[in-house]
Amino acid sequence: MFTLAAAAAAAVAVVAAAARGADTGVLELDDHTFAKLVGTGQFNVLVEFVEYSWKASENYKDVAEAFVDDASVLVAKVDTSLVKDEALKAARTAGDGDDEKAVARLYAKDGSYEVFAGDVDDPQALIDFVQSNLSAEQKRLRALAAEYVGADATRRAAIADEAAKIGAGAGDDKSLADAAKVYVAYMKRIDGKGDAFVGTERERLSSLIESSSVAAAQKNTFKRRRAILEKFATA
Repeated sequence: MFTLAAAAAAAVAVVAAAARGADTGVLELDDHTFAKLVGTGQFNVLVEFVEYSWKASENYKDVAEAFVDDASVLVAKVDTSLVKDEALKAARTAGDGDDEKAVARLYAKDGSYEVFAGDVDDPQALIDFVQSNLSAEQKRLRALAAEYVGADATRRAAIADEAAKIGAGAGDDKSLADAAKVYVAYMKRIDGKGDAFVGTERERLSSLIESSSVAAAQKNTFKRRRAILEKFATA
């Protein structure tokens, strides 16, 4: 039986096929196709936001090729000079004070997103970013952080213990182990300095990221830390 759900899925597949670059496997999205594919409950979508005549980051097609057999992951780009949606236009600058690079976001099936904090010209880093953020353990760490601020002392201790165990069980997954370490460290800092630490530390990291005196590699580290910090709900 051809149901409405099947019809909708078929329509989305047609949109994806039409938007996909024939040579690269990278979807080229506009206002219409972005809304059709992102946050629909069907796909995880990695999107690079570029501007005017810019092309996607170097070797971005390698990222698309890495997920060619994964029907749940799409790799796309948006030229913000060609869209009308103000939220999409704003995504290009992302508040990091860097106008020289594309900005990458991974949108989950529900439309929530994670901002890539590494070098967009490193395809393997982008591939690792996607794989890491889709792991059950990373999702659990984000959920624990969101619950932490506002929880009582007993629950906080249990949350921190679970986060530490996730890191201890990461094995060869360095990305997961490093993330868990940062989550636990922030939990300890929040306990010691109070819930207001989340806001003040975010401001401090943003200032360092925007500073011209901070090296690019260190900025990437600060971006990763800020991305984790922002998972902690404010009281």
